[in-house]
Order: sequence, then C-alpha cells, then structure tokens
Amino acid sequence: MATDNPYTAPRSVQWLLVLLGLWGFAVAQPVLGILGANPVLTSSTNVSRPYVFTFAAIVALAPPVALWSVDLALGSRLRWGQRFVVAAALLALFVGRLLNTAKITNAALVIGVSLVVAAGAAWFGLQRSAAQRFLSFTAILPFLAVGTFFLGSETADFLQAEPAVAALAPSEVERPPVVVLVLDELPTMSIIAPDGTIDADRFPNLAAFGGDATWYRHFSTVSPFTSSAIPAMFTGTNPTNENGLWTNFPNNIFSLLAADYHLAVAEGSTKLCGFAACENDPLRPPSATPSTDATEAPVKRDSGEDADRFRSTLARLWWEGIIEPSGTPALDDFAEQPVQPSATTTASVPDAPPDTARALTDDEFRVARGFQSGIEGQPQRFVQLLDTMHEGDETALYFGHVLLPHQPFMFDQRGRMFVRTGEPYEPTENVTPWVATTVRQLHLSQAQYADALVGELLERLHDTELYDDAVVAIVADHGISFETGTHPREYSPEGLPGIAYAPFLVKAAGQTTGTIDDSNMLSVDVLPTIAEAIGIEMPWTLDGATPSSDAVAARGSEKYLYDYSDAFDPELIGIVTFDDDEAFGRVLAGAVGGRHDHDIGGADLVGGTFEPQSNAARVASVAGLEQLRSGERLGSITGTLEAGVDVDSTVVVALNDVVVGVSPLGPYHSLQNYFAVAIDPELVDPVGATLRIALRSSDGTLQEMEVSPA
Repeated sequence: MATDNPYTAPRSVQWLLVLLGLWGFAVAQPVLGILGANPVLTSSTNVSRPYVFTFAAIVALAPPVALWSVDLALGSRLRWGQRFVVAAALLALFVGRLLNTAKITNAALVIGVSLVVAAGAAWFGLQRSAAQRFLSFTAILPFLAVGTFFLGSETADFLQAEPAVAALAPSEVERPPVVVLVLDELPTMSIIAPDGTIDADRFPNLAAFGGDATWYRHFSTVSPFTSSAIPAMFTGTNPTNENGLWTNFPNNIFSLLAADYHLAVAEGSTKLCGFAACENDPLRPPSATPSTDATEAPVKRDSGEDADRFRSTLARLWWEGIIEPSGTPALDDFAEQPVQPSATTTASVPDAPPDTARALTDDEFRVARGFQSGIEGQPQRFVQLLDTMHEGDETALYFGHVLLPHQPFMFDQRGRMFVRTGEPYEPTENVTPWVATTVRQLHLSQAQYADALVGELLERLHDTELYDDAVVAIVADHGISFETGTHPREYSPEGLPGIAYAPFLVKAAGQTTGTIDDSNMLSVDVLPTIAEAIGIEMPWTLDGATPSSDAVAARGSEKYLYDYSDAFDPELIGIVTFDDDEAFGRVLAGAVGGRHDHDIGGADLVGGTFEPQSNAARVASVAGLEQLRSGERLGSITGTLEAGVDVDSTVVVALNDVVVGVSPLGPYHSLQNYFAVAIDPELVDPVGATLRIALRSSDGTLQEMEVSPA
C-alpha cells in the first residue's frame, strides 16, 4: 500500500515554494495592496519612485529566500522545528487578518485563535504532501503581488505620472506675492471669544492678523477629513473619494499660479502640487537675495528619516489589519495620525517664561530634531518654508500645511513636547464631560503653539518686507468635537459646530484694516476668494464662489457637509445640510472664555499655595507618576481614587506646592472615581516637580492623600 509521503519533490525546493506561498498570503499581498492603494503614503513621506519600487520587490521576495537559506544551513534535527515555527507564524498572521476582516477586533481573542489554528494547520501541513503541493502552487503569489503593484496600482500610476501642466498661459500682469498657511484640525470654537472676536489672550497672533485681514467668521468645511477637505479648498470643487493627489485634481491652486509664480510649497498629507519645484523641500525664488540675518541654508530633510517613516507607517497599517487596537479609536488616516513619541523624547527650549504676545524663537519651534513622525516633523518643514521667504524679482506662492494643532496632543504653548499618560481619550458614552473638557485643554495648549507659529510667519513676512504687498491667507481644513458620546471628527448633530466651523482669514495686498465678514462661506470658496484677491479669473467650473457673489448670497443660511465613514477608507454616507444661524449660535455658546475649571469646587485655589488641613488615609493612584518623578514633562495628571470617597468631593492637584488644577470625580471607561487635570506650564514647570494631591470635601476641607503609581 502506498504511504502518504510528506515530500513529493526535493525537500529544499518544495520548502522554498511553500515559503513563497505562505509569505504571499501573510505579508506580500496585503503589504503591497496597502501600498498600492495609498499613494499619499509615498507623497507625504517624500520617498522616491526608485526607492518605492525597490522596496516593493524586496519586501515581496527577499524574506522567504532568506528563510530558505537559513533552512539549508540547519541540520535535519533542527530543520523540522524551524519549518513548523515559520509556517505557524505566517499562518497566524494570515488567520489574524481573516478574523479582522470578519470584524473580530478583540486583540486577545484574535491572538489566541490565530495561534491555535495556525499551529494545528502547520502541524497538519508538514505531515501531508497534498497540503504542501497546494501551497507550492501558491508560490506565484508574491510575484503576482509585485506585478499587480507595478502595473495596476494607483501608487505606481502616480509615481510614473507625467508632470503637471499650468492651467493658464503666462501673463504680463504684475501679480502680488501669495502666502497660504493651512492649519489642521482647529475649530472656530477654540479661537473665538464669547463676544464673537478672536480670543486675543490665547491667540494673540491670529488676533493681530485679524486686525489687518478679513475674517470670514461663518466659514465652514465641506468635509471633516483632511484627505478630502484640502482638495475641496484648493480646487474650489466639492469632495470626492479620490486621494488628494494632483493626478486626481489637476486643476488646483498650484496649476492656477504655476505660469506666473515661483512655487515654494510644503504640503502635508496631500500632494496637489505636481510641478518639479514641489518634488523636494521648498526652495527660495532664484532671484531671492538672502537677508542679512539669515544664518542657515535651507534645511534638507534627511532621506533616511523619510524612508524610516515610510516603512514604519506601512508596517503599522499592515499590523492594524491583523489586530485592530481595541482601546484606541482610529481617529484619522495614516498621514495625520502620528505615532506617540518615546517617553524619553523631549524638546530643549529656553527657561525664561514665555511672552505670549511674541513669536517663538528658532530654538523653541525647531523642535523636530529627533522626532519620529509626521506631526513632530511639521515645525522643521515650517522652518524650511520660512527660509524661502525673501525679497526678489520673481513673484512667489509660499504655501505651507502644518499638521497642527492636530491630535495627538503632545505640545504645550511654547512648543515643548510632553508625555501623554493615562487611558487614551475615547469619547464614548461612559465618559464624563469633564474628561472631554480636560482633553480640550490639551488641544488648546497645542493650538496656542500653532498660534505662535503664525506669529513667526507674520514676523518673517514683515522682516522680508513681503507682508504689505502680499495676499496672505490663513485657514484651517476642519475642526474637532469634544462633545461626549460623539466621534471627534465624524458627523453627529451634537458635534457638528466643533467639526464644521474653522478659521479663514485673508489679507488682500495693501489691506491694513481688519473686518469681519459673516457671509455664508464654505471651504470650496477658499480658492475663488484667493484668486479674486490676486486678480485672476478662474478658468474651470467651480462649486465655490467669492464672498460678494450672488451664489454665496443665494445660499441664505443653508450649509452642507459631506458625511464620510472615516478618513482612511472613506465611504460617503450622505450630504448633511444644516442651518448656519443655529449652528453658529452653538459655536458662540461653546466659546472657552476664562478658565475651564472655574465652576469646579476649589477652583479658587488654582495658582495658590497647596495647604491641606489634614491627611486622609486614602491613596490616589496616578498614571505616569514614575515618569514625573524621573524628570519627564507631563501634560496632565490623571488617576483614580479608591472606592468609598464622596463623589461630590473634588481632587486638588499641586506641583511644587502650587495648585495647578482641580477635578471632579466620575467614571471613565471601566474606571471609577477618575480624575484628570491638564497642567498649565504658565503656573509651574512640571519637569522634576513634586506632586501632591488632596481631596476637597464639600465644606472646603483639604485632606492630603498618599500618591502611588497607577
């Protein structure tokens, strides 16, 4: 009787074929599928076409060949064990992806089921020649993945596209310089004061610019996600599901101005500029004469860091397709969702207290050195853009998209990075409004940092004598909501005012008097408004219009927002219409005004000396306590109190015996008696500070508690 021989071909050759098949299922096909479907990944990380194509070939073919080489070097006793481990690992990755596709996102369950199924399948497969023969036939998968990527992917098409073409012929008309700064995820609700003006205390530089510019106060986005909001703003057309690339949107601000303008462009998570000048870091106009105070050449971004960011982002996306993080919501797409910095990463800044009315020094905002991801690299690209600004004979467009104050919130007002501690913010129903308010304070700190960068831009424009004659536009692509029970960016009636309304200010050439225009402006109106200020008639059909046009007047108070499922893989749910008068009224009602904790018991103690009356036999468990004690900068103090405390009590937090905040108690996810205090560095520098916590009873008595790590 014939026996079932586990090998029907030379063992080493068949194992190579099996490896190629398993690798194709587990890694090559999903990785190249992700890369091929997301050309923005290559454009936002600035990697070259040769690098991407070489990377694709290596990731698909090199690892299985390397594993096969290891197999050849092993003795027969070790070989079977090595093959079992490799086969089980690759099968586990494949099974995990299948489970994730089936919407099973519990990490422990996915890992457990994947390991058990993979171990059984690997054991069975190594005993059965039929299974090995089947997998041998799938050895073509990595080659198919490479071929599909090279010949049929959107990324390959984008990398091999012909250069962009100017939308207009060169003009003999003298044009003004144009400066466009795009901020990211900044709601009007954050910058507006209760009286309807820009909050000059928190945002002195935006307020100062508003004194010279027109602030379109009722401006709102037509998309809550950058990937579609930016194209809408700078093409003047309504959102689509296409990636924000110039190959998908050839008619845009860059093609409009390319014939007459030098392009100095630092885009963020989109790539709408397809001209040679935009391939690398922004460059000065050829005729620009460096100013006498310029001490540095333009900073060239290190290609090794770009490649590292490209690989790490792609690896994260692939891994999330296997085990979707169950505790952290996917708040945005990969281009806007940077990784959390390492706990030891800090920024070096002067020790002098900040002057909120001035722009930051180079040392304060050039915090990008050593940082790991997109948002952390933005200030350096901002510096590069500023360095291009010089007087010269050529008219230039200076365009910068800064991914600030976009989450995650990790910068204080002075641009110093802090360590985030405690549970990740997830705006579920089991979250008290106080937790959302505390997270909003961290957002406001980062927004004030963005305002300081605005000040640096304005100072540079004045120093180079570009400001008076330039058209200057500052705009945010969308806002963010901090309403509990709502997604920070996806549409909900409760979150709409925070998500939809964002700042848009334009200074015309020669304008010196600020005005507030309450026209019903939308993000598709940004490019027509800029074009009108320049004196250019738009050469393509628009969905947007200029502020004084009949089209804007005809809108009345009706606005609209494209409601997408998410940013990474958007599906249009529908187009939401809403009333501007009602929604903007809620924007004003949500203005921050004074301190966020003014109505919390013990708020009068903030800024004063910590003076408890007695000690309580209770323990406060604090997240990040060890990091604080080791000298790291924390942005907030969060933790829990043991059961049995009076829920009407409040927690008083002090650093170096200065009260920095108070917090009520409440639930947060599965935690009870949770407290959270955002640290204001204006009160005390948290680095190396001593933490003390007291429980404040309803009669005002303070009882100091023992502090322990959570």
